[in-house]
Amino acid sequence: MQPKILTLELIKQHSSIDSNYEDALLTQYAIGAEATLYRLLDRTHDELCDMNGGEFPPELVIACLMLVDILYNHRNPQANIPLSSVGYTFDLYAKPYIKL
Repeated sequence: MQPKILTLELIKQHSSIDSNYEDALLTQYAIGAEATLYRLLDRTHDELCDMNGGEFPPELVIACLMLVDILYNHRNPQANIPLSSVGYTFDLYAKPYIKL
């Protein structure tokens, strides 16, 4: 299974990653971030593209990149990151697409 939205190149550019050492891990994070997005919005990939003239909404690409970056940089469950900032940032980009 491969991510539909995110590429390794895009993830690495966003997160300033130069090596190929953790490509498999980054791919899994991307798959997880995309699945989380679809589940939280209660929409499919195709629905989201249809809502944006056939293209995947760029703000949702940013939301997925941010989730991958958080997972990658804060792998330790006891990392010192305020969880409220994660939710706020994600909501900022994703909330307009939530199915009501």
